[in-house]
Amino acid sequence: MRTMTSPLITRRTLIKSGGLAAVGAMTLGVSSCGEKISFYVSTVIGSLETLSPLIPSASGLIAKAVAAAKAFDEAYRAGKFADSTALFANLGDLALQIAGAVGAASPQILVAIAVGRVALNAIGQILKSQMKDPVVAGMVAQRSDPAAERQKAMINRMADDRMIEMIIAASKP
Repeated sequence: MRTMTSPLITRRTLIKSGGLAAVGAMTLGVSSCGEKISFYVSTVIGSLETLSPLIPSASGLIAKAVAAAKAFDEAYRAGKFADSTALFANLGDLALQIAGAVGAASPQILVAIAVGRVALNAIGQILKSQMKDPVVAGMVAQRSDPAAERQKAMINRMADDRMIEMIIAASKP
């Protein structure tokens, strides 16, 4: 019988990957965002799929988060900015619930959460930068309902520039 082993993500790999993801998020132009967003979504999904067997009590939340990530990617690629921001806010809420369900965690769980969080930060950075586009800014300005405000707040929370620094600091022994 053949067994599969997954490679262990080390702190050094996390820092290197996280730093590259953050730099990538900050250097992408608006026109290339659609082509690059799937990379970050795949990273989030991979992180969630890594967590699923490690946190069986959160498997339902994790499955919902994977579905939300896939729906976000589809909506974003289809150019449905309002739908994609709503789905991203939902994904952010689910990610926060999953992180809250972890409690005392093993290094493997913490690394998987950190990798997913770096990818969410990159997506948040892309969405935040797109809100500076005049067309997108006009659409955002037209939406001032509580749901739209919650979506803007989640994008800002996930795009927090200090998040990468906090992840790196938390990964040091």
